[in-house]
Amino acid sequence: MSTLVHDDIIDGADTRRQVPTANAKWGNGMAVLLGDALFSHSLLLATNFNSIEICRKVGQASREVCEGEVMQTQRRFDLTLTKEDYFHIIELKTGALFAAATSIPAALSEVSQETEDKLYDYGMKLGTAYQIYDDCLDLVGSEEQVGKTLRTDLEKGKLTLPLLNLLQKANKSQREQLNKRIIEQEPLDLPVLVGIAEYEGAVASALDTASLLLADARECLDVLSDSEWRNGLEEVTYYLEGLLNKCRR
Repeated sequence: MSTLVHDDIIDGADTRRQVPTANAKWGNGMAVLLGDALFSHSLLLATNFNSIEICRKVGQASREVCEGEVMQTQRRFDLTLTKEDYFHIIELKTGALFAAATSIPAALSEVSQETEDKLYDYGMKLGTAYQIYDDCLDLVGSEEQVGKTLRTDLEKGKLTLPLLNLLQKANKSQREQLNKRIIEQEPLDLPVLVGIAEYEGAVASALDTASLLLADARECLDVLSDSEWRNGLEEVTYYLEGLLNKCRR
């Protein structure tokens, strides 16, 4: 929740879940304090387990999320950003949270290190796939259906996977046009992108990448025996797969 509050401040978003964001309602200053308070409270809650290792895992995930956000902010309108850079950023800013959420319960259950590592990988792949979905949704979703402010990635110059795919697939003149807008830090408005022939293919390719990550995430669950809990973790990936398919329509 803290990361969402801070994200909305950075992106200048006005709505989330069909209600005004904290920054829209109370201003950026108050919203920053709210986000910080939520972060602090999460660390306090971690101490309830009386395990320094759990506190360390929560603290590490919090640090990685902030590191990812800093890196993403620094690399806005940056034409040197590679897909490898993009994946590194989203693994930090989103994957780390999912990985913590799946590996910490494993640690509390005192399973083998192999099982804990596999559940960490499962969460990392799930979170990375979710972030790709969210990046695609920013381009193809509607605010009425999604319930939050969209197109902020375009306005803020974030080079997400569909945009990186588009830059790679566009012809020379189209790429030069996009590069010029990025270098001059002009908003990458949607009509310009939609007008490029490879736009839909670039989005579809990003969604395919997310689907492959979900398939890999399910393979990580092979370390678990058949149970309703394993089935539940698999169902989470299929639910996200359904959301990816909605983006394709």
